[in-house]
Amino acid sequence: METPADWYAPGCSAKTAAAFSLSESGDAEIRCADGRRYRARWRDIQVSPRLAGVPRRVEFPGGGWACIADNDFIDRQSARAGALGGRAARALYFLESRLWMAPVLLILALAVAVAVVRHGIPAAAELVAANLPGDAVARIGDDFYQRLQDYQWLQPSKLSETQRARARAAFDEVAADFAGGDPFHYRLRLHTFSFGHRGPPTANALAFPSGIVVMTDRLVEIMPDSEHIKAVAAHEIGHIRGRHTLRLLIQNASVLTLFGLLIGDVSGLALAPVVLAQLQYSRNFETEADCFAYRYLAARGIAWEVFGEALARIEDDDRQWQDAPPDTPPNPADRYADEDAGAAARLLEFLSTHPPSAARADPAAHCPAGR
Repeated sequence: METPADWYAPGCSAKTAAAFSLSESGDAEIRCADGRRYRARWRDIQVSPRLAGVPRRVEFPGGGWACIADNDFIDRQSARAGALGGRAARALYFLESRLWMAPVLLILALAVAVAVVRHGIPAAAELVAANLPGDAVARIGDDFYQRLQDYQWLQPSKLSETQRARARAAFDEVAADFAGGDPFHYRLRLHTFSFGHRGPPTANALAFPSGIVVMTDRLVEIMPDSEHIKAVAAHEIGHIRGRHTLRLLIQNASVLTLFGLLIGDVSGLALAPVVLAQLQYSRNFETEADCFAYRYLAARGIAWEVFGEALARIEDDDRQWQDAPPDTPPNPADRYADEDAGAAARLLEFLSTHPPSAARADPAAHCPAGR
């Protein structure tokens, strides 16, 4: 069987009337009206994908090509030759030519994406984070810590020697309970931390992948005793042991890549699912760290209410200063508007581990069995 075609010889823009055919042995042939013939094995020919009624471009080795309007003929010949590409092209054409398939495929794609985001990416991130070499983890954590110091958001502590000693003794007691039981070397760092002229010192704690835990001066000041500091320390160590920072890095990058591929955009709309996924992942990690702290307190005979009281104090302190005016007028030259400061802000938000919530203060409801 054959079908009409327009033939364009190699290096020539003029078309020649011709006929295209495919033999039983799998040889494609162009037979021109002027008697010229061109042959090639079907597997050596490149056929453009089917797109509605647009003629197909059939390229022969050596540069010549044919324009063929009979799409069904090309599809039949592809099937007869057993070409995988031909079957795939027909399947794609079937999907493209039926309007009702668009919402079906969209729903299917969204369902797959949600499943990957909720289950696949976290599982893969946990596996990757758990198998990162120790020196790589240390470099990542130390780099994060150094960057916040470079941006001068972490300043030398102004606590009294008594306050420092109390915080270090409480932290070291918690860290000693895990010495030898995991690969991390837990170290407490005390710093004054604030957003410059933008607000008062912040009560917070940060966990770095390398084992460094930063407690701010303000957090130490508002904790009434060592048991409350131990509760905060246990929570932060729970983040480190769970490699939450590393997993969040991997998960967010994966979600951004996934949705960027799906919608062809790595900014704008693609950022919305990343934000939603980060909120979900952060909540999960907070729950893991909270439950780790509750288990630690129970094992040491410390009342679980201590952790809830620590969270409440952080929340009350934040609320107290939220609407307070700054001590000094803001300096327009110190507005953190440059790119480096913006990167530091995102890094700080990423590392911050205390979004206070009253629901977190009830271990019975917050930490189901097996968590």
